[in-house]
Amino acid sequence: MRNIRALAGSFLLAVCYFSIASAHADECKLVEIAALNAKIDSDGGITVPAMIEGHEAYLLIDTGGIYNLLTTKTIDDMHLSRVAINPGLNLHLGASGVRLLNTAIIHSFQLGNLSAGHIPFVEIPPGYSGNDNAGTLGPAVLSNYELEIDPMGKTVNLFSHDHCPGQVIYWTRATAASVPMRLDSWLHIIVPVMLDGQPVNAMVDTGRSASLLTYDRAENVFSKDASPKDPATSGSYSYPFKTLSLDGVVVTNPNITVVPDKTPAGEMPPLILGMDVLSHLHVFISYQERRLYVTAAAAH
Repeated sequence: MRNIRALAGSFLLAVCYFSIASAHADECKLVEIAALNAKIDSDGGITVPAMIEGHEAYLLIDTGGIYNLLTTKTIDDMHLSRVAINPGLNLHLGASGVRLLNTAIIHSFQLGNLSAGHIPFVEIPPGYSGNDNAGTLGPAVLSNYELEIDPMGKTVNLFSHDHCPGQVIYWTRATAASVPMRLDSWLHIIVPVMLDGQPVNAMVDTGRSASLLTYDRAENVFSKDASPKDPATSGSYSYPFKTLSLDGVVVTNPNITVVPDKTPAGEMPPLILGMDVLSHLHVFISYQERRLYVTAAAAH
């Protein structure tokens, strides 16, 4: 579900806590909560199977989202009940301006071995879902765990927050990056990266297929002899960046589109890393440590 972002002034859905019987991490080791066999959707997003009221549905892992989302089709097919959103909250879909009117209350939800009830999902109107996924899982759920995403291996793993700092890279002895991250008010992940040797702040957005850079907020990224078009008059365009580095882990020739900056200053970082870049990486998001651990996708 690309380019879908629910924005609201004060509307916050309940943070979802799942229940599962698991041993306390008495030693310095990761405690796995759920191991999910993922699929890659038609837009390159990574999706995981969930059980909603006894029905299997694939949900997009969306670290750049705000709320959990379900399509109108999914809600209708599963005969879920709707609850109207308070009109005063003015909830809408990003730049589209389409008003969000309802939530669907899930009484039985399972993600691997995890289970929860009474979870609200915002309804996505017809024509705005972008693909056949049933919906999305946003940071309100994901941030309750340590999150490992391996697009090449098609796996998503959830771990307990209870582990020793820095001891999370178990899949390889290759060089791993350890990048400090901060969370904004919507629990979006912001990290420092180097783009063609220049420092840029970036948001890690697994719910977006394309990586984007705003030209007028990151002009210093371009070499002095480059002459990019003016996006204010000609729209978005490709630019041949050579390297993107996260603490020494490098993606060569990253596919990044330069776009006009249409957001108020300070709301978003100048660079958004979508799955066209993230698919080259194996990442471990430690919400507890506020660190992003990264290796090359093929590291073993």
